[in-house]
Amino acid sequence: MHRNKQYHFVPLLRDYAVQEEEVFVLWISIHILETWYESILSLFSSPPMRRHSQIAFKSMTSQHPFTRFTRFISSAAGHPLTFTLAITVVVVWIVTGPIFDYNTTWQLTINTFTTIVTFLMVFLIQSSQNRDNQAVQIKLDELIRSDADAHNALLDLEELTEAELIAVKEKYELLAQRARAGIKKGHDDKGIPEV
Repeated sequence: MHRNKQYHFVPLLRDYAVQEEEVFVLWISIHILETWYESILSLFSSPPMRRHSQIAFKSMTSQHPFTRFTRFISSAAGHPLTFTLAITVVVVWIVTGPIFDYNTTWQLTINTFTTIVTFLMVFLIQSSQNRDNQAVQIKLDELIRSDADAHNALLDLEELTEAELIAVKEKYELLAQRARAGIKKGHDDKGIPEV
């Protein structure tokens, strides 16, 4: 193996010269990511794809340390002070560029830092969003349940398959079309029509 031999991948890496070892590490990384992606897809591809029935996790209370931590991080991430801190980090990184002669280590520092932060934030924000979505669904279910004229069959729409959701949506789209046609004829669009 020639240690100093360089490969040039113009379409992939533009005009950067890449050492053989770096090509090997890149190839291994891509292979690992592809394998991970395929395994995740196979985990969730069994039909019909229901939202909560595939994997059962032990639920966490609101006082669980992870739940409190995700609430705190989600709240802190949206704060103006956090944004200011992120801008400060980027400005410091840019200012230190000439000091480090814009070398590879200087570039990798910000790349590694932002990759790690983004990777972790995805899971924390997703946890927070899952909790918020479940709370909204419960509130909507309660509104439907408490209204005498509401259709109770709509209580668990999030559990339906794609085809079932499209069928329900088409019924409501037809209802909206009838209401618009009625408005054009001078009729009122209020009331509780049958679906």
